Amino acid sequence: MAGSIERWPHMVHGFGSHVQMKAVEFVDKLECCQVCNWCGLVSSQMYRLSCRHVLCDVCKAWYSICNKNVYYAKCCECERICTPIGARGTGDKRVRCVYADSGCDFLGPLKQLDEHLRESCALYSTVCHRCGDTFAHKDMRIHYPTCAGRQGVFLRSSHARSALDNLSAACEKFETAVASAGPEEGAKLRDMVTMVREQFTRIQGQLATGTAWHLSPTLDV
Repeated sequence: MAGSIERWPHMVHGFGSHVQMKAVEFVDKLECCQVCNWCGLVSSQMYRLSCRHVLCDVCKAWYSICNKNVYYAKCCECERICTPIGARGTGDKRVRCVYADSGCDFLGPLKQLDEHLRESCALYSTVCHRCGDTFAHKDMRIHYPTCAGRQGVFLRSSHARSALDNLSAACEKFETAVASAGPEEGAKLRDMVTMVREQFTRIQGQLATGTAWHLSPTLDV
């Protein structure tokens, strides 16, 4: 197809935590010295063997041996010296965003991809550990400081004691029903009793500390 952009997908390593070990499509063709001959990884730290083959720092860590501060890796049926050659301009090669197929139009050097994902990409998402909702990573720094946490009903100890009495009564009714139910119905009721008991125990523990109690919205009885 005329005017189409060629793509060379490679896993990358060492160009930022947000792009670490992700498959990236290169628009600019890579040189032989920029791609590991053993695994195909594109790394910020590459090594040339004395047989002229190139390997990445990941393969070097796994397969090389060190003797008197010199690293050797077996290649071409011989032990070859590993010589560091760096990235050789790999960070300047143009790439597409890892979410290009989903609509992101970023096209720029590999060395800017990590910053793009962190600061600009609307499709790169992360989960807030306070509320459990998903947000674009670029928006998390605004959301997180003001996040109120998971939704629920907050009760003071005096109100929680009333809820505790209700749960205790519910447990007794469920346990009576389990004793008289058949095998199939009994199994379902036992699961419900377990859920109620978990709530019961949690409230007791929080009341014992004198702290406000948070009612989880997950229990439906």
